[in-house]
Amino acid sequence: MYPGSSFISQISSGDETPGSTKYATWYSACDGIIIPYTSTLGLDGATNNNVLCQTHIGYLTDTVVLGQIARFVAS
Repeated sequence: MYPGSSFISQISSGDETPGSTKYATWYSACDGIIIPYTSTLGLDGATNNNVLCQTHIGYLTDTVVLGQIARFVAS
């Protein structure tokens, strides 16, 4: 998932958030997997949520983030 790779270019071509589906992202400067973490902001049409400092795996147990995700899905 390296920025500028052929894979990212292919999946990013066209409408990134098609249809009536709502899209959201959660991102953090401390992620360590999504590099650069700011690439998350490039998802046009999504609600992008900044998490102050969380690792990629840490999202799985972060109750604040999980609550935000649950509320987003329920809305």
